Amino acid sequence: MKTKFLLLFTTLLPLSLLDSAIPLLDTLSSLNNEMVINNLTPEELRANPSDIYTINVEVSPMCADINKDSLKTFIVIDGKTHPMQKSPSKSHNYSYDFKMPSGSNAARYYVYVDYTTTILKEKKERSLKSKLFDIHLINRYPSVLDVSRGPVGSLITISGRGFTKSDTIIFNQKEAETFYVSENIINFKVPALPGDQSYPVNLKGNKGLLPVGDFKIDSGNIVTDHSIIALKSREKTTIAFEIENAAPFGGLELDVTTNVPESVVMPEIFIPAGSKRATVVIEGARPSHGELYVSAIGFKELTIPFTIAP
Repeated sequence: MKTKFLLLFTTLLPLSLLDSAIPLLDTLSSLNNEMVINNLTPEELRANPSDIYTINVEVSPMCADINKDSLKTFIVIDGKTHPMQKSPSKSHNYSYDFKMPSGSNAARYYVYVDYTTTILKEKKERSLKSKLFDIHLINRYPSVLDVSRGPVGSLITISGRGFTKSDTIIFNQKEAETFYVSENIINFKVPALPGDQSYPVNLKGNKGLLPVGDFKIDSGNIVTDHSIIALKSREKTTIAFEIENAAPFGGLELDVTTNVPESVVMPEIFIPAGSKRATVVIEGARPSHGELYVSAIGFKELTIPFTIAP
């Protein structure tokens, strides 16, 4: 007598055991990725005034036996079961808006999907349950830079939540001049660093660093009240230099060089912190024609032609 067999996951079962094979199929289907539940919700969520947090999952049928219209997705959270809403734009995505109980800052949940399959012309009810997930609320975070670029000395605002008076801004591993405004606003001045480059910005607190974003320093301009300098030998004049924004903490040193060093005499130029302007006295020396080159970290070079007459 011949015995017929059903091929099931590379296991041969006699047809006489078909009734017991179906429960086996129910057990193996979840393990065989018949349906996949992918959690799209981060474990850490930023606290908000409404205390409502959206939990998103992706439910993906993985075989043709599933009756896709039969899918029903539920979330079990805070001891209660709630249906999840299907996304109108993404057919496999489901969401639920969870109201965090007063006084709580964490929750644990899981998701399950009820659906049916049709195997060997027989419809079967199935259910797939996810693992347990957690969400934790973050009450302190930098949210956004109000702008992402600017010159040295610019006053930049960061909005967020949970700022304290002891917080400081770290700009490319260098502490920037920081101004606490409120729990939701903190300001800093862009420090003197080379221009036309982007730098990481971090918020430093008692528990370490929190990333804020990247900031690009645009090269600033140095201006003067002399477009050209004309002096006689041993004659003196006062020249003013100015920058767009107040110099950051520590001040700003202007580096002055010339292609005819024996023709002019002038001291170092320094713009104090919080100031935009500095003046210096320049004296003519050996008669000649040349140029002064004025530069500073984070600024474009300024060229001033000069003539020293006998």
